[in-house]
Amino acid sequence: MKRISIYLFCGIFIFLSCQSPSKEKTYVITNKNVLNLRDTIANFNEVQSSHIGYAGSPSTQYNNYKNLARLASADELYVLTKDTNNAVATYATFGLIDKENPKFIDVFEDFLKTDKKVKTMKGCSMGSDFVSSEIYYKYWNDLRLSANDEKVALQKDAQLLKLDSLIIATNNADWLLYMTVFENRIYDKSYLPVIEKQAFNNENIHAIKYVFDHHKADYENQLIKALKNYLKRDDIVPFLYEDIFTMMHSFHNEELNALLTQELDEIKSKYGESSMNHYKKMLQ
Repeated sequence: MKRISIYLFCGIFIFLSCQSPSKEKTYVITNKNVLNLRDTIANFNEVQSSHIGYAGSPSTQYNNYKNLARLASADELYVLTKDTNNAVATYATFGLIDKENPKFIDVFEDFLKTDKKVKTMKGCSMGSDFVSSEIYYKYWNDLRLSANDEKVALQKDAQLLKLDSLIIATNNADWLLYMTVFENRIYDKSYLPVIEKQAFNNENIHAIKYVFDHHKADYENQLIKALKNYLKRDDIVPFLYEDIFTMMHSFHNEELNALLTQELDEIKSKYGESSMNHYKKMLQ
């Protein structure tokens, strides 16, 4: 009888273990105040700073976000990060950051993959920015402003490191994110393979500069090749020439200096003689 009971128990256990797992219930927002704020934010359909316009007037939309962050629970905010309206999704993620809820990192990762944009108004500047960038700089600025030592905070904060790691590993982040993450800290050697890929396979100029600043002696040949290739581009942003000239000229290589001299004509035709003269002085 005892043996039969054991077999029966095992049979029931195996049967239950083979059943399809129950689907996780989706959290439903029922709070009318939260739903009304969601609709109001969606109707504005813009992510705004605290003060907007030439007069620096307080932003009603920003106030809507602050009320949403105050009234909504973390679960409600997380649901709203999936909203089809990107302004709602962005502000809901801001709310998670305000509540120090780490789920905002998952939301950031999702938006980093989708390239979705949202209308923005910061001061008197209107534009359209990646949602991933808006989320990143919300966290980045909050961290800087709350830190006793900004440099240490950017270097040591574990959640920022997670965000930076996600950016370094992707090929389609906004250029400003790449510039920021490579300036935040010195990464340990475990990050070098993915940084090498960004620098030498993707010819990401911000990754190239990072390798130049911190590992120049170990990667001299790869750096020279990457910089030569990058200089062939037609879409070089003007301020990047400062770094390109500095890096290439530092090798004291006649071929590289000749390429920079040739580039002066291109700079003159695009940005004027004063710009050309500035970079010409760097070669003297």
